[in-house]
Amino acid sequence: MEQMTEETWGKVQGALRQQVGENNYQTWIQPISFRSCEDGVVRLSVPTSFFGTWVNRNFGDAILISLHQAGEEASRLVFEVANAASRAPCIRDRVPALAETDAVAAPAAPAEEWPTSSTSSAPSRAARIAPAKQSRRSSSAGPGAPPKRHQ
Repeated sequence: MEQMTEETWGKVQGALRQQVGENNYQTWIQPISFRSCEDGVVRLSVPTSFFGTWVNRNFGDAILISLHQAGEEASRLVFEVANAASRAPCIRDRVPALAETDAVAAPAAPAEEWPTSSTSSAPSRAARIAPAKQSRRSSSAGPGAPPKRHQ
């Protein structure tokens, strides 16, 4: 049997477009790239591992059937995450000023940080919310009574 080619993968994608519908094709099949086919193992490139797992679970059988209908002796699919070099260009590649430097803006500091250590001097959660409870209790008729409504 002749080695599978990009052309064969294109035909398989066309058949899958008819089977799964345009939306599913655009979302899940079109981003897949053919890598190789050896000893019945078809290697396909996907953007993320989640993507590959999802496609395998939801369209793996349809892909294998389409490969068989195209004359390929595929027995197994392997989804490999595309390496950084083959992914879509990032913003640094499209903006010349960013391409000239490796400088990256520092993330903004959080508005307020609470230490995670148990020996910290920051007030505990209970201490932070206690004043709010006290103010509600002082305006109520009793310890279990709901706060009065102001009209």
